[in-house]
Amino acid sequence: MEVKPLLVSALTHVHVGAGRAPGAVDLPVIKDPFGIPYIPGSSFKGAVKSQVANALSCITEGNVDCKKCKEVCCALGPDAGETERGASKLTFSDLYPVFYPLPSLNEGYVYVTSPALLQKVESLTGKSLESNDEQVKVSIGLDEVEAKGTIDPSEVLNAIKEGLKAEEVHPFLRNKKVYVLDDGDLIYYLEKGLVRLTRIRLDRQKKTVSQGALWTEEYVPHGTVFAGVVVEREWKNDYCESCNNCITFVKDKLGNLLILGGKETVGKGMVKLVW
Repeated sequence: MEVKPLLVSALTHVHVGAGRAPGAVDLPVIKDPFGIPYIPGSSFKGAVKSQVANALSCITEGNVDCKKCKEVCCALGPDAGETERGASKLTFSDLYPVFYPLPSLNEGYVYVTSPALLQKVESLTGKSLESNDEQVKVSIGLDEVEAKGTIDPSEVLNAIKEGLKAEEVHPFLRNKKVYVLDDGDLIYYLEKGLVRLTRIRLDRQKKTVSQGALWTEEYVPHGTVFAGVVVEREWKNDYCESCNNCITFVKDKLGNLLILGGKETVGKGMVKLVW
């Protein structure tokens, strides 16, 4: 079984939705029980499969044509109606934020993380991460917050891929240190850092808002960096005659850009992949 770490950085705001919800935000992003926004492995895998299948012209009547594109169905699983053929060879974990950008009165913007998020990276890589535990104050929005310390983003990235430079993941990370917030403070500021956009649909004849067509969407901000893993199992389904290295196959066909969570027609959901 092969396990490969994976980094996903938001090049635009990203909406991976939880469906409709009561309250001021009609379409919130999905969050775990602790309030941390994340990308479910199923959502990520679905976006990967759609993009790879489209790149190889494998879509027939809305579904992946497994007879035409066996490697796709081996690596990422067959579509509805062929589930008896077996599961996919590749498994994707949920992706959690490891660096999260927030506005700062003093610095323009800062990156934050927390012990819990760093522990997720440690569990993915098996490598321990050491932060500078000297307490410092950081400006977040208009607040002055006591951070538990700082960490060089390169230390985290090198645990995932040796020699990886911060600016290769996202240009926002260049020459930045990351503030390590208390886990409780992190939840509060993650919520404050979400982007909320109110959208409308116009009645083209009247040039007014259509009846009931006003809603608010939530986005994880541009610059957020997520971490997870992709696992290639020994398992083979009925289409795995020729896909010997499925991670490499998907990586080569996908490239390093992916549209995630929809909203691409309004300039949202573009992420960069570092395998």
